[in-house]
Amino acid sequence: IQTDAAINRGNSGGALVNLNGELIGINTAILAPDGGNIGIGFAIPSNMVKNLTAQMVEYGQVKRGELGIKGTELNSELAKAMKIDAQRGAFVNEVVPKSSAAKAGIKAGDVIVTINGKAISSFASFRAEIGTLPIGSKMALGIIRDGKPMTLDA
Repeated sequence: IQTDAAINRGNSGGALVNLNGELIGINTAILAPDGGNIGIGFAIPSNMVKNLTAQMVEYGQVKRGELGIKGTELNSELAKAMKIDAQRGAFVNEVVPKSSAAKAGIKAGDVIVTINGKAISSFASFRAEIGTLPIGSKMALGIIRDGKPMTLDA
């Protein structure tokens, strides 16, 4: 989360709340040109904190989900070169053998555009979404293959 709330040195880990007093994030850092407290603040979203906290309690560490693909951002140049209609998504360069992705039928050249109905705008958003899912989660992946939309269960 990007915020304009004043974040001072030493208050990372503090609550970021909305006007109703509801926790929406945990303050982590500030980007300030002069090193002060006026600039752009950053916070970890509360839903991510909840997920990470549950993992720490259960496993003693954070375990991130992984699908088993190597990929890149889908941009207009890549979309044009690969003759893909989509302009955003996670482009699959390679599928790790015997991974969840391989078992689900994902192939190199696919573009992942949704996870459980949530739009994926980039490879970074794909990784972030996968990373927030509990280990072993089942998911519906909206993909584009050879110009045709499909859904795969992983």
